[in-house]
Amino acid sequence: MIKNIFAGIKSYIIRRKIFFIVVFLLLLVLVTWGPLGVPVRCLFPPPSAWNSGVGFQGAMAQQKPLPEPTKCYSPLHKEFWQHPEWPMTLEPIDDYIKYQYHPNPGSTYQIHLVYPADYSNDAILMGASHNVFVGKVIAMVGNNDFVGNPATQFSVEVIENIKGDLKDTVVVNQSGGYRNGALYLMEENGALMIPGDTYLLSTRYDPEGNYYTLNPHENASKLLTNDANLNDATLQSLAAQDSKVESLEAAYPNEQLLDADVAHANTRNYYKSLPPEEKAAAQSRADAAKASLDASAKAQ
Repeated sequence: MIKNIFAGIKSYIIRRKIFFIVVFLLLLVLVTWGPLGVPVRCLFPPPSAWNSGVGFQGAMAQQKPLPEPTKCYSPLHKEFWQHPEWPMTLEPIDDYIKYQYHPNPGSTYQIHLVYPADYSNDAILMGASHNVFVGKVIAMVGNNDFVGNPATQFSVEVIENIKGDLKDTVVVNQSGGYRNGALYLMEENGALMIPGDTYLLSTRYDPEGNYYTLNPHENASKLLTNDANLNDATLQSLAAQDSKVESLEAAYPNEQLLDADVAHANTRNYYKSLPPEEKAAAQSRADAAKASLDASAKAQ
């Protein structure tokens, strides 16, 4: 009987020791390994205080840095548990503050993509695009992911169609943008579109999101003007005289489809599928564009 009592006491003491050792080790991890990866939640200034009051969307559209956090709390602090709405990370605390929530040259990352085709070839670019058009950016309207990287969405007024027949305003999805405050930009064409600017855009339609994803290749887009005060007629005239616009117009009748698009019947606005009237109009524009390009080449 006495032996059993002593055995029970001994077992209890051992369990208590194990318990306290585990607690001690956990506390040690939280206290000493915090900079190596303990979860933290951070409090940030209100959006009205960001970048002289331009707010979150303005900060993203203007590619300005987000503010540093006011305070960060580990699980040892009650604030960590009281504010589940605050952003949390499992990354190193120092890097979390420096590289994710306060963009600077050290926290601007380049996105490198491997393309399925040679988009420097205008005929291939046109074949891989569902809609190619000239558009004036109205505003930044949202963000999402594109092949695992941040993307930014813009409302864009359609000025002139090169491939397809878009009207009014559409949403264009552009690779690049902010994720947790860090800025990600394309390696080749590394600038987000700016509201007020007018661009040539080669895009693919996403029926699920009802938006048009801009091909991130450097040959797929071009800034035509940053003058936000030009009217549509002036922008159309400017586009008609642009050599890149003419090159894509000239390439349209000879576009080369992607094999994957053919296999999945995803060939929107394919030249050879156009009604006779639209095909004739596209061919006429292509002929005029070729003549203009030839004339420019001879003049040089």
